[in-house]
Amino acid sequence: MQYFNIQMASQLSGVATATIRAWEKRYQAVTPERAENRHRLYSEEDIEKLSLLAKLTDFGQNIGKIARLDLEELKKVYTVLMRKPYRKEDVISSSKEKLNFHKSLTSLSLAISSMKMDVIAHELKKIRLALDAKEVALNIIPSLHKIIETKASNKEINNGEQLAIYNIIFHQFSTYLADYEYPQGPKPPLILSAPINGIAQLNLLGTALLCMHYNKNFLYLVGSSSSRALAEAINHFQGKSILLEADDYQINQEMSLDHYLDELLRMQERSAQIYIFGQDHLRQSIRRKNCIFIRSLQEIEEMLIAGLL
Repeated sequence: MQYFNIQMASQLSGVATATIRAWEKRYQAVTPERAENRHRLYSEEDIEKLSLLAKLTDFGQNIGKIARLDLEELKKVYTVLMRKPYRKEDVISSSKEKLNFHKSLTSLSLAISSMKMDVIAHELKKIRLALDAKEVALNIIPSLHKIIETKASNKEINNGEQLAIYNIIFHQFSTYLADYEYPQGPKPPLILSAPINGIAQLNLLGTALLCMHYNKNFLYLVGSSSSRALAEAINHFQGKSILLEADDYQINQEMSLDHYLDELLRMQERSAQIYIFGQDHLRQSIRRKNCIFIRSLQEIEEMLIAGLL
C-alpha cells in the first residue's frame, strides 16, 4: 500500500492540512501511520475517507456525526444522499497534479510586476499543494528571489511592494513548517536568524524547509533578531551553529554587520559556528575565522546531507 505525507494527502483529498489535523484530533476521522521521523503518513484508504468526508460535508452532513463511520458505512451514506452508486473516481483525484514550472513562474512574474496580490497568492498556493518542502526550497525559492531582485533593480517594484510580496511568500510556504514534528534528542539545534534590518529572508525560509525535509533539529527565529536576543537564544538552546541571512553590511546608522557579530560573540557563553547567507560584497567586507559564507540553498542541502549542519 502506498503512503503519503500530509501535504500530498491534502492535495489528493482536497481537504486542507489544518482541517485534516482538526478532524484527526477532534473526531478521530483517520489515524495515520508514523514514519521513523514521526511525520504523519496517510494510506490510500485514509485519503479516500477524507475525500468522501469532504464531499458529504459539502452536501450538508455534520462532520461530528459521520467522522467516526468507517469507509464502507460512508459509501452507503453517499449512495443514499446522491441517489447513485458510489464510485471512488467521483470523489478522489487519481494522481498528483503536474505543475508547469515555467507557466507558474511566468504568471508570478507578471503578477509581481502589476502587484496583483490575489494572483500571487493563488499561484503560490498551487505550487505549495503540488510540491514538497524540498522542491520548494531548491526550485521555487531561488527563482522567486531572482524575479523579485530583478524587478526591484529595474524599479518595477519598490521596497514596500517587495515586503508585501515576501510576506505572501512566507505566509504560503511557512505552512509546511506547521506540520513539522521536531526530532527528540539532546543534539543542540541549528539556529536560523537575521540581523535587524533584513527584508528578504527567503534563504532562511528555504533552509528551514530543507531542515524539515532532512529531519534536522533547528530553531527558526522568524523576522529579525538583535545581537542580544540572538545570543540569549544561543545560550538557552546551547546552539552550536548559527545561520544568518544578511542583506547589507550596514545594518543601521549605528551598527555594521561586523559590530553585530562582535556583540553576538561577546554575549555568547560559548562560541558558536557562524554561517552567513549574503551577497558577495559581504564576503569581501567580513574576514573572520569563525564565519563561513553560504552561496546557495543547494550548498545548504549538501551540508545537511554530509552532517555538517
